[in-house]
Amino acid sequence: KILEKDALKTRGYRRENLTKELSAYFHCSRGVIGRILQAKSEYYPIPIILKLSKLSKNRRELLRKIEKNIENLKVNSASAKPVKAVYKLNENIAKILGAFMADGSLSVQVVIAAPYSNSKNLEEIEKRLSKLRIHYSIGNAPSRNQYYISIQASGNNFKLLNKIIHSFHPLIQTHYGIELTDEYKDSVEAFIGWIKEEFNIYPNRFSKKGNAWRATFSNKILARYLTTFFKIEPGPKTYTSFEPKIIKKSNLKIRRAFARGVLMFDGRVTINETVSLSLKSGNLLNSVSKIFKKDGIKFGKSINKRGEHLLFTIRKNRKEKLLKYFEPNTQKWKLLNWLSGDSKYIPIIKSRSSVSLAKMMEVIQKVKICDAIFLKKYFKCSHTTIRS
Repeated sequence: KILEKDALKTRGYRRENLTKELSAYFHCSRGVIGRILQAKSEYYPIPIILKLSKLSKNRRELLRKIEKNIENLKVNSASAKPVKAVYKLNENIAKILGAFMADGSLSVQVVIAAPYSNSKNLEEIEKRLSKLRIHYSIGNAPSRNQYYISIQASGNNFKLLNKIIHSFHPLIQTHYGIELTDEYKDSVEAFIGWIKEEFNIYPNRFSKKGNAWRATFSNKILARYLTTFFKIEPGPKTYTSFEPKIIKKSNLKIRRAFARGVLMFDGRVTINETVSLSLKSGNLLNSVSKIFKKDGIKFGKSINKRGEHLLFTIRKNRKEKLLKYFEPNTQKWKLLNWLSGDSKYIPIIKSRSSVSLAKMMEVIQKVKICDAIFLKKYFKCSHTTIRS
């Protein structure tokens, strides 16, 4: 109400004039705008709030007041549940981003529709998509009397799609999917806990498939946080994962939390009580190495024959310092404690091949004293396998 009143006063408008201008700008009926301006709803569209603020003389002051009073965000759907509004970057958000960059994925499906009676715009959009070589499928929905175009968004077409949509203002639905997988249940549970604490969002599904645990979230607001504030694009990111700028500019506490997210899901704890990381993305690995350097962690870097970028700590680092890069009571945290002689924490020991940590421990208990060269010859495998 205050925002509308200030906009009317600044522009010298009556409500009818404001309703007309807003309905033309947002391509919707005056009735929809009229109901919003009556201020009887619990939730209000953010684009209209921002547009009204631009028409206001006291824009910054009013936006600050609004920001202080926003508790939840909600998609314009009767079945949608409110999401806790997050204003500031913190350690949990940084860990979520790190985990996502390691083993997460974002899928975005864009569905553009038009009624049977007026499909001209849809034909124009088809031509534009074909010209830009953006793959799409077409269909119709008889129950809605609509034709539609469906596009799977990716890093290659995401920005182009947004431009097309803003050019034509079609009927549009966007479906978001966020997924994270890991072999260890407690690591995925930690990720779920961070999201629950910050956004009050629960996964649509949390289950084991094959040898991995998977959590999936179908939430537009969570996805928009990723794309808008952290510049994450949908599609594969094996070679393109990165440390978002807002995190890179933050203090060591935040950056270490980001690295914790990465290492929890893509890192390894070796039998030598060291931590290693292997990534296709040199960009992300360099970011983690800079965080290590800033934190006083001693490490080395290399590139293997497969073109993977490797980062590994050396044995001179204190255990307490390395433990900060893993969530307490998760498997890699337990393993690091256990390897250093703390029998209170017993990790899950998995055998992935003929060489396993359990088998190595059996040999070590028998011979009492040995080194990596002895184990390499005993198991007839590479030095890298023993080290890992």
